[in-house]
Amino acid sequence: MKSHTILLYGASNLWLSRRAALTEIRKRFSGPLEIGLAHGPGRSYGLRAGNPLIRYEPLSEVEFSLGREQRGERLALITDIGNDIAYAQEPERVIAWVSDLSTRLEAQNFRVIVGGVPAQSLAKLNPLLFQTFARLYYPDGSVSKDQVTRDLKDVEMGLRELCAERGYTHTELDSEWYSYDRFHLKRKARTPYWQTLLQSYPVRRHYRTTWSFKVRKPLFPERYWLVGKERTGTSRYLNLVPNSLTLVR
Repeated sequence: MKSHTILLYGASNLWLSRRAALTEIRKRFSGPLEIGLAHGPGRSYGLRAGNPLIRYEPLSEVEFSLGREQRGERLALITDIGNDIAYAQEPERVIAWVSDLSTRLEAQNFRVIVGGVPAQSLAKLNPLLFQTFARLYYPDGSVSKDQVTRDLKDVEMGLRELCAERGYTHTELDSEWYSYDRFHLKRKARTPYWQTLLQSYPVRRHYRTTWSFKVRKPLFPERYWLVGKERTGTSRYLNLVPNSLTLVR
């Protein structure tokens, strides 16, 4: 039976919606699954970043060593692109990091799907409310909504151009999926989000996860930094969904 390899790259939205992501993948691919999961709140594509307590390796540097014979689908989903704007990175640099990652994946025969960024969603946020969230979420709390919105639009344009040039799938996202802060997904939007990213793969089986206690855990990656001290996570999980191996990086 064919073994499929699915790689997931993202930050807080992937971390929050990991149940929906794995469930929708299991519905669409029969047989054994090897899943690579690289996520974490505040995670960056090019910096060692995260939140005030935990830092993660840059997503562009994450690699997975998957051992089964590969005869099925090889799919990589690159999502949650935009955190680096909060870290005062230029849009061109963000696109370069995504390009480096996707080039490596393409060389390994992965099909690449790229999720859009919430530029339109953020543009709807009240400026005063934005300043409140900026003090909570952004390392530089003085960042302006107009500048962040412009930079995210530039990132979105750059992603579209990259996907058109390389033949990747670029997926438009619904601005109404985002919660009151305009960049975290609403709980009820998590499943539609992944259904949209995976829309080119039809549902092959009806599967409703019973959701083991393992996936209720934070799923810390193989390597991370807790309050500046390097730590290691479990990193390897059997059967988060049936007949699967998940590596967390």
